[in-house]
Amino acid sequence: MVFSFEDKIIIREYLLQGLFPTEIWNCRGAWSWVISSIANICQRIWQRNFDIERKASSGRPVSGRMGANIAQVRRCIKSSICHPESHQSQRQIVAATGISRTTVRRIIQEDLQLKSFRKVRVHEISAVN
Repeated sequence: MVFSFEDKIIIREYLLQGLFPTEIWNCRGAWSWVISSIANICQRIWQRNFDIERKASSGRPVSGRMGANIAQVRRCIKSSICHPESHQSQRQIVAATGISRTTVRRIIQEDLQLKSFRKVRVHEISAVN
């Protein structure tokens, strides 16, 4: 069960009053809290010395979309003025740089603000059509 920040404040106040998780569960009132979830959140609050804030460094750090990788993809994706038509496809960039395909796609879309597409050949319109 996911507790809101307000729920965590209430549970912390109960813990500061000296109540145990089963007693907090008995005092829950209209909340549909599960006793195992209350026990887990109480354990976490005790371990953090009654701190209910999220850790600042929680979550996996973004490692693929760094400045060096963005610069590599930028060099490969755009044609230079001296050499038109020298751009590379996403698969060619992956092979040349060693960066994963999804990271290359994210760099192109989110960091470089470009839209990737491929030309689609269609049939030629003639006078008969």
